[in-house]
Amino acid sequence: IQGDESTLVLPKLEGPRLPPAPPVIEAPNIPSAFQGCWEGDPDGFDWVATDPGLMAVGGPGKITFCYSEHEVSVPNAEVRISVAAHALDVLAHLGLGFSTFAAHGISTDLYAITPTRMRGRTDLVVVHTDHWLYVIPAHTGQPSEVDWTARLTAPDAVLMEAQQIILNSGLRMWGGWHAVFHRVADTPP
Repeated sequence: IQGDESTLVLPKLEGPRLPPAPPVIEAPNIPSAFQGCWEGDPDGFDWVATDPGLMAVGGPGKITFCYSEHEVSVPNAEVRISVAAHALDVLAHLGLGFSTFAAHGISTDLYAITPTRMRGRTDLVVVHTDHWLYVIPAHTGQPSEVDWTARLTAPDAVLMEAQQIILNSGLRMWGGWHAVFHRVADTPP
């Protein structure tokens, strides 16, 4: 066991801030049962809230977590926008464009590791692209933080539960999600 086993439970998210981070494991040794890449699809938030003035327009889609012997990476995290939110977005662009979103991990800190469970926090960048006149892209990056736990439920299945904060032009959206992730590669790229 590495880290404090009591941190394997996510504290309840009370508002638009993640709870203080527990002590980071400086030199994590990730169990071989976790090593490789895992893909899952939360299919949106289980629950979501926003600052006044911000509409909850998107949520998590397909995500890939890759675990190597000593680190975690998130090479891809899809952001899904509902059909109604997409129509509203086109209206906000006065019919002259639309927005898309994609995310990728910057860094991950691990707080607790057992042979079958882990807890960490991943910092992401959500890339917001405005497609003006439907062909001219304008990109901006927005920060996002995800507190998560991963529990090995079978040799090729991990249950992930997470709480996420997303910033958009200074406004915050926060929520919780969960998904079963399946192994897609035995070694990270």
